Amino acid sequence: RGLVVARSNDTAVRSAVDQINAERRKIYAKQASQQKVPVDQVGRVFAGQIFRNAPAGTYFVQENGQTIRK
Repeated sequence: RGLVVARSNDTAVRSAVDQINAERRKIYAKQASQQKVPVDQVGRVFAGQIFRNAPAGTYFVQENGQTIRK
């Protein structure tokens, strides 16, 4: 979906994740509106880009809900 998932229960971490995801949702909504496509489709495209650019060892949640490590 192109969103960050917190693996910590720390309040500061959760707050940062919420802020990052809020910004990403704005970007995805704007792109979806401009391209006249569903927001989740934009999220998938960005998720692919994020995955490709992320360093080895980064965890990702796949569309099927399974967590993998790059």
